[in-house]
Amino acid sequence: MSLLKGPDLAIAAEDPDLARRFRYLSQNGNSTCSTKFTESIATMPAMSRITGSCCSPMETKRYAEQVSGLPGTARSR
Repeated sequence: MSLLKGPDLAIAAEDPDLARRFRYLSQNGNSTCSTKFTESIATMPAMSRITGSCCSPMETKRYAEQVSGLPGTARSR
């Protein structure tokens, strides 16, 4: 079952790899809004990554905007 509808389908058609990464992250995040998780961030190993969205569902359009703003990505060139 696809999570993408409406404008999100256009984003997926334009960049299938971005859509694949979005689907993975939106379903496999490791963060929560709990106090326990927030306090654990300071003790995470330096190479750890916080993935997904903690307080609200991820949005394809916003994810695409964030990725395009990252230095060193093909979308930011």
